Amino acid sequence: MKTLFEGTSKYYAKYRPSYPPEMLEDVVKKFNLNGKGKLLDVGCGPGILSIPLSKHFEEVLTVDVDPGMIQEGKNAAEKMKIKNILWLNKSADNLDKTIGTFKLITFGASFHWLDREKFAKLAYSILPEDGGIFIAWTGHSIWNKKRNNWEEKVLEIIKKYLGNERKAGNGFYQKTADKHEDILKKSGFLKIELKNYPSAPKTDTASDIIKAQYTTSYAAKNLFGDNAQNFEKEVTQELLKINPNNKFLETHVAGSIYAWKN
Repeated sequence: MKTLFEGTSKYYAKYRPSYPPEMLEDVVKKFNLNGKGKLLDVGCGPGILSIPLSKHFEEVLTVDVDPGMIQEGKNAAEKMKIKNILWLNKSADNLDKTIGTFKLITFGASFHWLDREKFAKLAYSILPEDGGIFIAWTGHSIWNKKRNNWEEKVLEIIKKYLGNERKAGNGFYQKTADKHEDILKKSGFLKIELKNYPSAPKTDTASDIIKAQYTTSYAAKNLFGDNAQNFEKEVTQELLKINPNNKFLETHVAGSIYAWKN
């Protein structure tokens, strides 16, 4: 079965920006995590959220439809000797109340891909009174962020090879109309807080930038087919014209939504 992120797993953990430490610290404080209870990480990818948060729970259940992501997560957890995570290779669409009760449910750059109304209602029903939801995104996508000159060039080249409409796997990205927080409010969440986390400036090479694009649903390597090598060559050449020393400054703003049942 093809997935939105098919073929991205081997790049994802290394080249996708991680969540800021301050954000993870806030999760622990805001939800009073104390090593008890269970975490459900929906659309977990290779465990970018669930692995660092696992030490704050008795058990962690991760769910992702992409088998490559699940395997990368398992490998990372095994290397770190983390044993309280259960990795479930399953479509999140098939989750229901039988999944159990959780102290916290997290969505790391995944909530917008789901049936949000359905998941908000499901989350409300399987959370205890002091439970909550955490939604996070890295803000790195060159389709959405405020772009500098080299990012404009990379996007221009992606469009040259894949078309002017933003891809989402083998389909096209559909922008959501309602804000996440409005969906949560309709589902009964009484307290909602939004917070942004500007990243520290980071220096990348042309190779880093290409591989970071390969972590996305809009520029996964398999989407380029036989043109992947040509894409890489053109991006490298054009970036080196902009900055011959092969050093490119990147910044982005990660964002989050904290929602409490009560």
